[in-house]
Amino acid sequence: MFLIDAYRDTSFYDTVRKIAPELDSCKAGSLVSEKLPLLKNVIYIGKKENTPGMFKFSDLIKMGEKITDKELDELMNSLTDDDVINMQYTSGTTGFPKGFMLTHHNIVNNARMVGDVMGMTNKDSLLIRYRFFIVSAV
Repeated sequence: MFLIDAYRDTSFYDTVRKIAPELDSCKAGSLVSEKLPLLKNVIYIGKKENTPGMFKFSDLIKMGEKITDKELDELMNSLTDDDVINMQYTSGTTGFPKGFMLTHHNIVNNARMVGDVMGMTNKDSLLIRYRFFIVSAV
């Protein structure tokens, strides 16, 4: 899970720590949480220096530098268009958060359709800003 510190009046950092207090006593990458049994990695994006149980985004970059081209090729070849790459949450009409999964195909196809509707060509660029992350589509 990628985690930003906060948005408006909501501290995502504090919320995750309340849901998974095991973060306080585990090593980054080895979370064993009673409430979130499938969650193993939390990657924090923010300015806090002390984030027990979490990787910092800069740690992720350093780990990526150790991956060989062969390992990267093997990983890339193991993926399909229908693999989930992004999970987003919305409060919807009920006010209760609901998660929905987006695949590589969903995201690329959406960018392509936006470009088609706007009459874009391969010489144009478009920046689509979502609430918590930025996706660049060409």
